[in-house]
This record gives sequence, C-alpha cells and structure tokens, in this order.
Amino acid sequence: MGRNPQAMRLTLCCAAVMAGCATGPQAVSVSCVKEAPEKPATQDEAAIRAMDDYAATLTTWTERLTLKAYAEKADAVIQACR
Repeated sequence: MGRNPQAMRLTLCCAAVMAGCATGPQAVSVSCVKEAPEKPATQDEAAIRAMDDYAATLTTWTERLTLKAYAEKADAVIQACR
C-alpha cells in the first residue's frame, strides 16, 4: 500500500469536518434582537481545497474556533430575550 496512516487520518478528518459544512446556515428571525453579532468571514471550499494539507487543517480549525465564538455570542444575544 505505502500510504501514510497519519496523512490518511488527517485527510478523513478534514473531509468529515468539511462535509458538515455542506448545508448552508438557516436564517432565524428573533424579534427582540436589535443588533446581531457580526458573522466572521470564512474561506470558501475552493480556497481550502487549493491549500496544502497543513494550511487547510490550520484554516479549518481556526475557522471552527472563530465560528464557535460567534455562536456563543449569538446565543448570549438570544438568551437575553428570554
């Protein structure tokens, strides 16, 4: 075979993460929210595919953490409506 098992695991992990992003976000209107947090910019799939494995992995994880922080801010805004 001659394949590197670590590279194969990394490739499968990246593919799984990107597959979860295949469906677009759903817009939800919340009437009591006056100003929503600004959505962070992210790379499109073509840009990530053009990167080498190392850069693609770093970008994917960095964007994951950025989007997680955005989701926490958005959740705090929505929770304030309750």
